[in-house]
Amino acid sequence: STCDGELFTGLQIFVVGGGYAAAEEADYLSRYGKHVTVLVRGDHFTCPPLIASRALDNPKVSVKYNTEVESVSGDDYLTEAILVNNKTGEKTTYHLNDGDQTFGVFIYIGTQPATKNLEGVIKLNQQGYIITDSQRQTNIPGVFAAGDIIEKSLRQIVTATADGAEAATAAEKYIADQKQRLGIPIHAEIKQPTKTVGQTSSLDNEEEVTPHAGNWLSADIDQQLKPILARLTKTVTLQVLANGTSLSDQLLGFVTEFASLDEQHMKVEKQAAPQDVKYLPQLRLLDANGNDTGLHYAGIPTGHELNSLVLGIYNVAGPGQTISPEMVERIKALPEATIKIGVSLTCHFCPDVVAACQRMAALNPKITATMIDLQHFPELRKTKNIMSVPATMINDGPVIFGSQTMDQLVTAVENTRP
Repeated sequence: STCDGELFTGLQIFVVGGGYAAAEEADYLSRYGKHVTVLVRGDHFTCPPLIASRALDNPKVSVKYNTEVESVSGDDYLTEAILVNNKTGEKTTYHLNDGDQTFGVFIYIGTQPATKNLEGVIKLNQQGYIITDSQRQTNIPGVFAAGDIIEKSLRQIVTATADGAEAATAAEKYIADQKQRLGIPIHAEIKQPTKTVGQTSSLDNEEEVTPHAGNWLSADIDQQLKPILARLTKTVTLQVLANGTSLSDQLLGFVTEFASLDEQHMKVEKQAAPQDVKYLPQLRLLDANGNDTGLHYAGIPTGHELNSLVLGIYNVAGPGQTISPEMVERIKALPEATIKIGVSLTCHFCPDVVAACQRMAALNPKITATMIDLQHFPELRKTKNIMSVPATMINDGPVIFGSQTMDQLVTAVENTRP
């Protein structure tokens, strides 16, 4: 599914759309929600009847045809939706029932391929999807495409996976043929499976911390990190604020192993957490002079968040990510700000937001940016009504949900005061 269904347990849920994905998602969400209503813009489902029946025959799912969402509104979370019948013009207002906090809305009304930059290079159809042959090769020899971006009748994970297998096999054959033509020796490379690092389960349940066995980082990841760490020019101290828990011991073990990749530039320091520090255990990056850089990690920054830790160290002790001079000046002029980013270690979008906020902290000493693994801090999730990640909070203000660009985040801080 496209969401953690357990996050919506007991809620009224609206699914907007009338195709395959809408019917499938309505059926899935009905296992968790109080009731699911499918809003179809037309007078029937556009997917095959067997798929539509997953919604139509489900006692926890109702369907409203010729219905569109005019608006949704609320303060900290959704509290009202206005629906309109596109034939009669009649409007219906949905309000939260007594005792409910919010409701969910999922949009499944189509996609637009991100192929504008390929116009005139790769052959596209009228809708902008990439045209391929049966082997998933484009009009350019050696260039393959796969997944929902190509021209096809069904866009689902299973078909995208099949496309990928076809494209990968065809690409491998193409490369082998080219090597043979050019007289380049072909050597089979045997790769060990990549180890999954520190992933968590759904956000709905607090993870039980169990002793970690073996290395945190696989040999493959070690090799990928070393070229990046080789560019470090200054010393950075990885300070662990411990609180005597099993999670605290695991954080120290992870940090110690990570720092061993470059002992010349990375030092480890363990310290009992001060009483005024929330969200423990916590990792903080200190500069060469022992000053707090404002780059903090509550929880263990593994999984996808390993990327934000590496970038954080690179920005503090290395050349740093390149951004425009104008953006640098805007960041340096920002007022004092405390930024918290609620994440899940399995979220693909979270590291970009964490890295952007921490880039701001690395450039401006008045800013702190803390990654918070919500799996371990459910009280923050409940207090702020966080139902999806990334969830960015500036000076404890309203939650900014979803992926944000550097410009959007800087603007948000500019418009927020301590």
